[in-house]
Amino acid sequence: MLPGLRFWADMQCWSCYRFVWGIGLAAVFAGVSIFAVLRGLLRYGEQSCNHYIAFKLLALLRDRVFSALRRLCPAKLEEEIEEI
Repeated sequence: MLPGLRFWADMQCWSCYRFVWGIGLAAVFAGVSIFAVLRGLLRYGEQSCNHYIAFKLLALLRDRVFSALRRLCPAKLEEEIEEI
């Protein structure tokens, strides 16, 4: 059989069509679906970790800035703390 006709004959039967590694079409759709869900979960995890790191660094920076301000002008900061 000619190579072009063989490909055309295989394309007519989707249920028996196999890809390069012998994987069926249903397995390909299942794999794509699983990887799509996994991609979303991993992106959510990455953003969660990045936000945690950013907020932790901001908290450390805020602590250093306010401790330096307390040394520079303790009277002004103490009055604000007592008013609150």
